[in-house]
Amino acid sequence: MTVVGEAVRAWRERGRKVFLPLVHDPGEAQADFGSAEVVVGGERVKAAYFMMSLVFSDAFFVCVFPKECTETFQEGHRRAFEYFGGVPKRIS
Repeated sequence: MTVVGEAVRAWRERGRKVFLPLVHDPGEAQADFGSAEVVVGGERVKAAYFMMSLVFSDAFFVCVFPKECTETFQEGHRRAFEYFGGVPKRIS
């Protein structure tokens, strides 16, 4: 192969698309935070919600917090593990 051919091959390899397959094994979960407006005592306020889903079974858990921070992220995980009755082997 020529020097130019090698350079073209290397360039094409760098340009390949990267993707994550949307196939999950049993015991895998996804977790994230979101925000929503909720009514508390008749007043609309912004709240953070933690969500975890067991993707293979479509089971899910949602918990609302007054704000998003490290402590509520960890507390959301703890509550989800308690709700599901165990800890997923992988969380993305």
